[in-house]
Amino acid sequence: MIEQPITLDDAAGYIRTWSATRAFVKHHRTDPVDDLVNQLASAWGGPQQIRLARWPVTMRVGRV
Repeated sequence: MIEQPITLDDAAGYIRTWSATRAFVKHHRTDPVDDLVNQLASAWGGPQQIRLARWPVTMRVGRV
């Protein structure tokens, strides 16, 4: 498991790197992450509030 402390701005920046987000912006000419940030802002606790993000890591290890 990878753990990283992030702010809401960090999370928004990460989501904006996703290819699906970039494709949406290209097609619709609007950024859907702005709406997401607005919806999450009150629950997040402020733009500089730090939360712990967790990503599961799965590896397949062996020898050929």
